[in-house]
Amino acid sequence: MGNRPTLFSTPEHGRFYESIRGVKGDLGPYGSFGPPGPPGPPGVAGTRGRTADDPFKEQSDKPHVSCLATRESGVTQSGVYELLLTGEHAPFQVYCDMNTAGGGWTLVGSVHENNINGKCTVGDNWSGIEGPLEPQSKLTTSSAWVNVQTFGHPEGATSADYKSPAYFKTLATDIMVMQVPNDTPMSSWDSEKLLQFYSNNHFLRNYGGTLQALFGKHYPLKQQPRTNSDLDEGNLTPMQTAVRNISAAARAAVTNFHMYTYDASTYDQITDGGSDMYDDGNHVYYKIGEQPYKKIVYGRNYRDLASGVQITSYMDHPFMMLMWGANPGGTVPSFSIKVVSGTGADGAGNARSFSGSLTSSNLTCSYQAYVVSGLSDPSIGEVYFLCSNPVTWRSVVTSQLRRSAWSSTTDNLNNAVSVEGNPQNFLMGYTLLSMLADGIKLQNIGLLILQQKHLLLNRYINCARFNESVIVPVEYIKGSNDVIMSKIPVSSRNQVEPGYIHLRAVDVSGDTYAMCPGVRTSACDSQSVCLVGIPHGHNSTRKQMENCGDFAGWAGILSEHPTATLPSKTARSLNDQKSSFLIFTR
Repeated sequence: MGNRPTLFSTPEHGRFYESIRGVKGDLGPYGSFGPPGPPGPPGVAGTRGRTADDPFKEQSDKPHVSCLATRESGVTQSGVYELLLTGEHAPFQVYCDMNTAGGGWTLVGSVHENNINGKCTVGDNWSGIEGPLEPQSKLTTSSAWVNVQTFGHPEGATSADYKSPAYFKTLATDIMVMQVPNDTPMSSWDSEKLLQFYSNNHFLRNYGGTLQALFGKHYPLKQQPRTNSDLDEGNLTPMQTAVRNISAAARAAVTNFHMYTYDASTYDQITDGGSDMYDDGNHVYYKIGEQPYKKIVYGRNYRDLASGVQITSYMDHPFMMLMWGANPGGTVPSFSIKVVSGTGADGAGNARSFSGSLTSSNLTCSYQAYVVSGLSDPSIGEVYFLCSNPVTWRSVVTSQLRRSAWSSTTDNLNNAVSVEGNPQNFLMGYTLLSMLADGIKLQNIGLLILQQKHLLLNRYINCARFNESVIVPVEYIKGSNDVIMSKIPVSSRNQVEPGYIHLRAVDVSGDTYAMCPGVRTSACDSQSVCLVGIPHGHNSTRKQMENCGDFAGWAGILSEHPTATLPSKTARSLNDQKSSFLIFTR
């Protein structure tokens, strides 16, 4: 290849122009092909072919069905070869590794991040770029893992995403991953590689022989529902499943539950609730550290990458809101939930508060509740809770739920709770109860619902979801368990185990990651250790889906500064961020 022109090297630009360039933007759309260039010089003569009387001449001249078949025919040089599948007439080109672990490996794709700060932007072919590119445009699930479209070229597999026809055409039994610095030419992949490891247990034969079949038929990277209307589709995230079943348990426990009416215009309040339950009520807010309170819209999911916060709510009876806080590295000191309501009681009735905690099977939930009753209007019960599990969630919680603001009247309610002490991997939530009954009875019903909630959370909220993934052990060509662990951000090291390739990792909210190279993860939020965060939900936007992208959350928290070779608390090293992962099968 000839020398590439240097950007901004013309005299009229100069050094000043170079010094004021901003951060590299998203990859633009491909341009049209230019005119053909002049013919190049003759290439080096190839090896002499077989003689005419050789009985194997016709067979050896034809393309083989795989790189492995090519290797078994005696070819030992790695490079680009043609393959021709049985029954097909058109061959296609692939890169074959003819040396590693016996050779015969076919390059089926590469994952390359062209903009580490972009979230499913142009160039993120594996995670999805469907729809317009405005920040609020709606996302749909990428189909690159299951369709028969291709992109890129093998020669440029370390400079852009690449997907070969072999990804869905060539049957195989094992997988190999090679990590190579970006823009490394094909001839230097082997000498410049950072990591290389492969499976040897032939696992792909159990899943159709290709990654397309594995993801398409057995372990799909599915779009998850994000609104109430989606919940009937039977494809729920763990948090949504917990919310739905807790609500069902609450209705079963309360024979005269007041089925309040939701406001149909904004879905962020209950203006009356029926039977004069509210004048204006149930405005729900959340707060992360020193940030201001943010109001939620019912049924919408929220996500904050820096704190690992994920929020979901469910417009049912009772209304319920859950907030998961990963808080990697414990960088955020506190988290809060607040509810503001005007009951219209006009000073009548009575108000009660109660609190307590429940513990079983390593799960502990503390709660605070406020009950307004003694009116002709339906009674109102606001129940707030904080749950932690040091075993299955790896929670670090040193304090119980605290009242950070609390009412003393029956009318204008402004209740807020918080958890402090830099908690990690915890669940906060809020439930709205209402019934035509005495407040004491409502209090007892609240305790019953908390007990049901306690059991269901222990069942559905689980970070180590290995049964929903394919996890295969690997053998190293370059690297080791120690090298793998040195690359993992500090806050995630106690949640991963080296020596594996983890396909379709699922986090606590149900978000999926296509591949975790070198580790299996039990993290509740795997964005810093896995590749390709898949956007979920047609009601979610790029702005909300912080884990979306080919390198998911590898940039970590923007305030952190990883070095070229060392990760930070939540970010990969700069060398890792500027590398490509080549995926082979055999």
